[in-house]
Amino acid sequence: MLTRRRGSDSSATGVGNRRDVGLARQFAVLSLVPMLVLGIALGFTVRHIITARFLDSYGRTDELTVDAMASTLLAGVDLNQGTTSAQARHIDSVVANFYRIDFGTGSTQALVTAWSPNGNVLYSTDTALIGKTESLPPTARVALTGTVTSTIVSSVPGAHGWKGASIQSTIPLSLGGHVIGAVESYSPLGTLGAAISHGVFQVELVLVLGLLLLWAVLFPIVIRASQRLRRQAEENERLALSDALTGLANRTLFHDRLQLALSEANKLDERVGLLVLDLDRFKEVNDTLGHAQGDRLLCEIGERLRGALRDTDTLARLGGDEFAVVLPNVHDAESAADVARRMLAALEQPFAFDELSVTPQASVGVAVCPDDGRDLDQLLSRADQAMYEAKHTRGRVSIYDSHKDTASIGRLALVTELRRGLNRGEILCHFQPIARLPEGEVQGAEALVRWQHPSRGLLAPGEFLDVAEQAGLMRAITDRVLELALTHCRTWRECKPDFFVSVNLSGESLRDATLPDVVARALQRHEVPASALELEITEGAILSDPLQAKSLLARLQLLGVSVALDDFGTGYSSLSYLAQLPVHKIKIDRSFVADILSNPVDETIVAAVIDLGRRLDMAVLAEGVESQQVWERLARLGCVQAQGFYLSRPVRPEEIGAMLEATALFPLP
Repeated sequence: MLTRRRGSDSSATGVGNRRDVGLARQFAVLSLVPMLVLGIALGFTVRHIITARFLDSYGRTDELTVDAMASTLLAGVDLNQGTTSAQARHIDSVVANFYRIDFGTGSTQALVTAWSPNGNVLYSTDTALIGKTESLPPTARVALTGTVTSTIVSSVPGAHGWKGASIQSTIPLSLGGHVIGAVESYSPLGTLGAAISHGVFQVELVLVLGLLLLWAVLFPIVIRASQRLRRQAEENERLALSDALTGLANRTLFHDRLQLALSEANKLDERVGLLVLDLDRFKEVNDTLGHAQGDRLLCEIGERLRGALRDTDTLARLGGDEFAVVLPNVHDAESAADVARRMLAALEQPFAFDELSVTPQASVGVAVCPDDGRDLDQLLSRADQAMYEAKHTRGRVSIYDSHKDTASIGRLALVTELRRGLNRGEILCHFQPIARLPEGEVQGAEALVRWQHPSRGLLAPGEFLDVAEQAGLMRAITDRVLELALTHCRTWRECKPDFFVSVNLSGESLRDATLPDVVARALQRHEVPASALELEITEGAILSDPLQAKSLLARLQLLGVSVALDDFGTGYSSLSYLAQLPVHKIKIDRSFVADILSNPVDETIVAAVIDLGRRLDMAVLAEGVESQQVWERLARLGCVQAQGFYLSRPVRPEEIGAMLEATALFPLP
């Protein structure tokens, strides 16, 4: 049962907190990894950008230096021979000044070299290279195209005593706007490297602090979001398994619990009880109190039913006003029935609604595994059958009886045969004539459905219409009767142009918003005027949904179709709806007509209905006329039309045709 046990809230909270802590720890670890990767990648990128900018700045400075020295380096220098010793010493002083080189140390490091385009060394701090022709290094060839390059190298060719990285710079040597050579220089990284490192460190420090701050800001946001998502997931899970109105288990959870109980019972050789409870006439509560109060009643019923069950039982709302209970480990079917009786006893105390109190009635069906089946669907079906048996017998609690199930199997077979019969054209119509009082003129006929069963012969409506209604076949049968009635009516109107046919509508037909369109198409298809069709409805069919019925009947009236109220006087609210509905005829039920000769009350009722119809400008038809005396009494009371065995039993269509061809009057005495 979906009930909270003591301590379950704190336990659930503790579990939720542990989940949150675990999630926080997991996020802390997992989020740091991408943060570190991002930090390292950004660090390398920043270092590369800063270093490139430093080198670019260094290269531009070196280019200005070379441009400034160009006149000194090139003065009197033979581009093919190189510099003389005197020229080299003069250039040394200039180079030493610009590059801050101390030539007094005697070092032979090749720090600055000037090349001609043909590879001749015009000048070098390594005097042994002056005048020689060497293969131009790649950077010098690039410089001859006018491009300045600066890079950091780990070693200096021909240098001795230098440790660490150096900056290599190659500058175009220009004269008069033309590149006539290249100058390559090496300088210890030294101070420049320290400046680069310092700049990179500052940027990386800001980057690291920013990422840590971002992580610190995102951490609580993600934790709160995860907590909301967890709570939402838990709520979604609860809603997926519980009924939104009552909070009880829904059909999904009910099936899971029942399947689990059946599996455990099979292993442990135990019995499982299944109860199906359905409230009686709950629709009247909704219609009287409103749906809001009806929902409130369902919630309170759920609470009371919970109190009659064990903690191990599962109470579910299957939908509407139907509940079900899974009873694990019951002794037998009678023990399960005792639980059902406790549940019904819990509903006996009235429910208070403002100044009104309601005492709902219910019917419960009981089935037990393995006695009544081991399969979930089979057990549920049999508990459902037992519940309908309880409703039918008004016994309130009914235990499934396999001997009574034979009738259910028979009904199922009948449904299959009825579907087949509809497809094969086995549904027929007999017609009962309707005559005018007192002369007996045949004015119309009521279509009465029959089933020409291939083995059981001709079946009356009472033998199959209930089954058809339960199987959802009434729409198909009504359509078939309408087609047959209009087909024959067209033929009969050739003999009697004002002849009409009457077709009965079920409650399901009045809930079908497409009915007027179906009728209109049928009339057009058979070329029969709307005035030739009369549709009969019962009070019960109207009361199931008065607003829908009123709207649908109004649309039928616009077509020109007549509407007759059948079985008048046997319902509940005829007079309250009679003036509001577009009804053209009242049919007095046979239960009032049969005894008007011997029962003054019945005669008074019939006379009152006839007078009511006259005042409301409605025709009145009396059903069940079985004697000449009743016919004559109805004529004296002013009844307009009648039908019954005195006139004719329901007959085949051809007999109606023969009757119209011979005479339009019944052979009345």
